[in-house]
Amino acid sequence: MIRIIPKAVLLAGMLLPAALSAFGQDSAAAPEFDVASIKPAVLQAGQAFGVGCVSRNPILFICTNAPLRMLVVLAYGIDHNLVSGPAWIDSQRFHVNAKVPPGSSDEQIHLMLRQLLADQLGLAVHRETREMQVYALVVGKGGSKLKDSQQSAPLQLAQHNHVTELAARGCAISGLVSVLQSHLDRHVMDETGLTGSYDFTLSFGDDSGAAMAPSVFSAVQNQLGLKLEAKKAPTEVLVVDKAGKAPSAN
Repeated sequence: MIRIIPKAVLLAGMLLPAALSAFGQDSAAAPEFDVASIKPAVLQAGQAFGVGCVSRNPILFICTNAPLRMLVVLAYGIDHNLVSGPAWIDSQRFHVNAKVPPGSSDEQIHLMLRQLLADQLGLAVHRETREMQVYALVVGKGGSKLKDSQQSAPLQLAQHNHVTELAARGCAISGLVSVLQSHLDRHVMDETGLTGSYDFTLSFGDDSGAAMAPSVFSAVQNQLGLKLEAKKAPTEVLVVDKAGKAPSAN
C-alpha cells in the first residue's frame, strides 16, 4: 500500500525511498493507468479538508485535495524541498482517480502518475544543480549511538500531542534521512559514512512550541549521537517548467 499525507504528518517523507529508482527514468517509457482522471479541487474559505494519496493495489489509486508539489514528489521520488515550480504549486489542489493494472508495483504506480501529470496537466520538468542551504547529517563528536542490527522491519511511526516518535529496527540511514527532511525546510544530506542497518528510537516535538519535547536538532544529537549541520552545497533540484491548473482531458 502506498500512502502519502502532508508534511505535518510524518509518513509523507517515508515514501521517497520507494520512488527513488524512478527518479532518473524517462516518462515516455512509463506504464499507464487503465483509466484515470485529474480534477481541480474546489475548496471554500476556512473549509477543513483532508489531504493525501492512497493506492489499493491493484484496484485504485486516489488522491484527495493534493497540491501539485505532492503529486510531483510522489511521481518523481524526490524530497519536497527539492521541487521548484510556479507560485501556486502548494495552493492549487487536485483530485486524482485512477484504475491500476493488476499486479502493478509501487514503482510502476509512481511512473503511471508521472505520465498522467504529463498527459492531463501538461507537466514538463527539468533537472538542474543549484547552490542551496541544506542540512548535513554527520556523526557527533561523541560517536554514534545507533546499534548495529541484523533485523529487518518497517519503521514504526507515531505522532501525538505534537510529538513524533520513531522506532527503527534494521534501518538504513536513508530511512532516518527521509523522516528528518519531512520535518525540515531544507534538504538533508547523509554525510555520516554509516552504511549498515541499525536499531534506534527517536522522539522530538514539532515547531508549535506546545510540546514538552526536544527539538529535532537536540533529539538527533542527544538520542542518536548524530548532528544536523547547516551548510551550502550544490544540489540537484527538479524544476517544474510548465503545468496547467486545469486538466486538458479527463
